[in-house]
Amino acid sequence: MKRIPARPKSIARTFQAFAFGTFVALTATGCVKNGDARNVSELPLRPGMTREDVEDLAFADDMRALMVAPPASPARKTLLERVARTQFRRCERRFQQHFYERGLLCVEGTLYLFRVGEMTSATLASARSALQFAASEFSRRGDAGRARASYDLLRESSAKPEQKSDVDAHIKAIESWVTVAPENSLRRAGAEQQEAKARWLLEPTQAAFDGAKNKTNAWVKRAIDLMATLRVPNAPSPPREDLAEAYRALDSGSRALVLHYLREADAKGASLALESPIYRDHTSRSLRGVIGEASRDPSAENWLALLRQLTAAPKEGEETEIDRRDLGAAAFSVAWEAFRLDPTNPESAGTLASVLSSFGLNEAIPSIIADAAKEHAGPKALSSALVLVMRAMQDELEASDLGGVRRTFLAAEPLLALAEGSKQLPEVSPSPFRVRALMGEVELRDGNLERANELLSATQLREPTAGGHYALARIARHRGDLPRALTALDAATRSLRAEERVLNAEIALLRAEIVAPRDEALARKTLLDAAIELQGAKRGAPKGLLASLERTEARVLDHLGEDELATSAIERALDAASRDRHEAADAFSFLVGRALIQGKVEEGRETLRRAMGWGLEDDDLVYLALWVRHLERMKKLDADPVVTRVLALQLDARWVSALAAFGSGRIDAAELHKRAKTPIEHAEATFYGALDMRARGQAFQPELQRVLTGTAPDLVEVGMARDLLEPNRRLKKGPTPGLAKE
Repeated sequence: MKRIPARPKSIARTFQAFAFGTFVALTATGCVKNGDARNVSELPLRPGMTREDVEDLAFADDMRALMVAPPASPARKTLLERVARTQFRRCERRFQQHFYERGLLCVEGTLYLFRVGEMTSATLASARSALQFAASEFSRRGDAGRARASYDLLRESSAKPEQKSDVDAHIKAIESWVTVAPENSLRRAGAEQQEAKARWLLEPTQAAFDGAKNKTNAWVKRAIDLMATLRVPNAPSPPREDLAEAYRALDSGSRALVLHYLREADAKGASLALESPIYRDHTSRSLRGVIGEASRDPSAENWLALLRQLTAAPKEGEETEIDRRDLGAAAFSVAWEAFRLDPTNPESAGTLASVLSSFGLNEAIPSIIADAAKEHAGPKALSSALVLVMRAMQDELEASDLGGVRRTFLAAEPLLALAEGSKQLPEVSPSPFRVRALMGEVELRDGNLERANELLSATQLREPTAGGHYALARIARHRGDLPRALTALDAATRSLRAEERVLNAEIALLRAEIVAPRDEALARKTLLDAAIELQGAKRGAPKGLLASLERTEARVLDHLGEDELATSAIERALDAASRDRHEAADAFSFLVGRALIQGKVEEGRETLRRAMGWGLEDDDLVYLALWVRHLERMKKLDADPVVTRVLALQLDARWVSALAAFGSGRIDAAELHKRAKTPIEHAEATFYGALDMRARGQAFQPELQRVLTGTAPDLVEVGMARDLLEPNRRLKKGPTPGLAKE
């Protein structure tokens, strides 16, 4: 079976060859320039587009304008409401897709946009669904502070009395969560401070601000009082646990207070608070110094110096390191303030871009770094900017948001044009053409052939690569233009780099499929050469690459008719995967897909059980179970319990949930087609509808032919459709000179 990953999370791995560089590596420093935020009135609707569509397209520019808007300005208010409304919708989608950690980070990042008193009733209404998910997930994790913050905001968003009553019950339950520490102990004070602090970081209300500040002050004061008892003769020794808590409070109390104020970007408030007697002797000079400088001279450089101080490893005798999430809110505000004061400063732009990425605000990154890239338009600046763009696109892919990838790419167009027009273009790496080519590859994998062909053809004229030529060959083959496909494969072979062994094998597989009908000997030699080269490449290869090499070798051997050797190779791929669920999913897909083509139901069942033991994601298991269920239906067997369990999964409104419902008989083929939205989904609906017809003894070949001629050439199911229509497509087992029998 031909196995080419096509799902969004697999496409994301296209980008992993590129390391995540940082924009802060730029050496130049821009002059201080405040941005502006004009023209931020309500966006006009465009014909055929909803308000949500328009706001999605405007999101990148809106975020950049929000980042430079003056505090408390009308522009900030308008932009904040619009950006938050859009982002809360995306947070809700993350939760619906079962990306719970991404959903929580999305909610946190969106709430960090707000300062005390800025959340309106309209904003809260738009946040309601996302807050429900967040509150439930924080509660499940036992995070009392953040759960309380989520429920507080959820209560404010509730319009009906019964909704408020339900939220009140949750809040009361959270208040009943108590630490095991004795009620009057310092440990209890520390636990209460932690909870109040977590609530404040997420909930931008005056009550949360005051509550966290008071709890922090009480915690540190009690620690000072406890330490004072050590100097009293014959005084009873405090419990060892309270003594440890006292040291923790004195070590980190001042930093906790600073982060408390920086959540509001209030350096003056933090500086004044440190003058309190309870903090004066327990704050490092360096922390006091950078806070004071940012308070007296609010420049981008001073705010960045403050952030560097907060994120630096602690020195002996200074405050301890702080929780990543505690720092996250303050880092967002500090980076934001530095950028607001100077959007052209490379460190300001790069730091803010990195923070935005961590909270799923990737679409804004190209707009955020644009001013700095223009101001310092050398190859180093442009290279760093394009690395950040590619990382932002990758993050959206990993979140299965292809719309987000496209919008990020669209927002990067000015940067790409700037790089393409640079006199130092040859020194820019990655090149703008590489970014465009990767977008073309994404469009190809998503079934948008015209757009993919347009992007890839243009980039190959400027920067030809083996991968780009191979992608154009796949498009040409799918369109039936075999001479052009072979020409593109020849160009791909000429452009190959020595380390591109897997790509070389992919090229060989495609070439063999094209030439086999008229020259089986040439097809065999092509595949045999690729298999021998893969065996050589495996010697000394790292485990991550080894799994991919073994899996690709299995496909080549399978096409050569070497069943046993192919099985051995795929087993070695699983051994090398080292619990990498993506690699394992590809390996198990090969095994179950081959079982479907060969009609081996027990082999398919056993492989599905093994995949369950590997802990594959639900999405992958659903596809494997669909294939096994088809085998069972062809053999007129009852569903295996494991198949039944997988296909009974309820996965919200996602496409894979519709597939599971279809596989278990809860919906029919007509309903599956209705739920399909994208080219990939329509192709899959057609394929699984054809399998249903095959199991019923109906003519299924025309439907499979539609899959072959559709717009999704790289879909796994396209290869399976070709195998089902041409059962003798694999080469017959023959001599394999030079091939080691591993």
